[in-house]
Amino acid sequence: MSDNLIQERVENLTGGNSSSSSLPIAVDVNTSFLTSVVKTIGYNTPIKDSVDVEDKPLAILSKASYENYKSSDTKETQKMIDDYNIGYTVVEDLTEPEYLTAINEEQRKIVVAFRGTDSSLTNIYDDIADLEIATGLAETPILSYVPSRFRTGENIYKQVKEQYPDYQLNLTGFSLGGTVARYIGDRYKEKAVVFSPGSTPLEPFIEKILGTKPSTAKFYFADTLDFLSNTARLTEKNVNIIKTKDVNKKYFTGSHAVSNFVEPIKEKINPINNKLYPQSKIQKATKTEFNENKTKLNYKQIKEKINPIINKMYPQKETQKATKTIFNENPFKRSICEERPELCYD
Repeated sequence: MSDNLIQERVENLTGGNSSSSSLPIAVDVNTSFLTSVVKTIGYNTPIKDSVDVEDKPLAILSKASYENYKSSDTKETQKMIDDYNIGYTVVEDLTEPEYLTAINEEQRKIVVAFRGTDSSLTNIYDDIADLEIATGLAETPILSYVPSRFRTGENIYKQVKEQYPDYQLNLTGFSLGGTVARYIGDRYKEKAVVFSPGSTPLEPFIEKILGTKPSTAKFYFADTLDFLSNTARLTEKNVNIIKTKDVNKKYFTGSHAVSNFVEPIKEKINPINNKLYPQSKIQKATKTEFNENKTKLNYKQIKEKINPIINKMYPQKETQKATKTIFNENPFKRSICEERPELCYD
């Protein structure tokens, strides 16, 4: 690997020139350490603009699992999924605050998306799971017997597998949720696509002691320094690096954000409807006029604003207006001279 490429990778990892330069860390120390690591392992994974097309629904469902936890309302979660138009429906009886199960009947696919850590640190099961990850237990089968997120994750996986044996099952999740998905995928030989999963600095040593092979999961990481995920980023095989969103580079934890892997919802435009029903443009103009004025416009004011738009879109309106005026004048009405000839003639 060239020195320039090494420097580029290190800058990305440490939040250097190619990302935020205001991170509250000892950048020089990290740069020196990571430069030696990158030189040793040949860290040359190309950086992508976004996740692969086939994995975008999984990133969206990973984000939706957080939505489900916040609102405790699967209808709100479904609304968020529908906004992305990915064809998945929430399976309510297989969805809980810790995980979201969604099905695509047309494609015969079902996904279990595991939620990441509750950032308020008030969820004891999340806290236990994070401790298990930090100490390296996520690499061992011990987790099947400990009452934490890993155990509940295995339980829901078995239920989904039993109820939908003919569907293609995918496991996914972000952060802690990604680690749970990776653990279950490796243990039961299921496909897992994970986003910034949690890892431990002890992972390489534990894997060597246990003789553990690299995970079969597909990994996604952001291209800036992520203390919670970078160990796995440097040791796993199927690694994909995504550009950190510019808005997230402003924050110290911005590299560890699910939004890095999910594209913003684009405004939905239906050109056919706009062509057939241009009054939608009129409605938009009306709404704009209301929003731009602090005081509510009266009917006459709105009419004055909107009529030019209507006349431009429907020039025949002017013709109709003129025709209407002509017809309104009674063609059989007697003139004033006919009514009062003495006023017109001597």
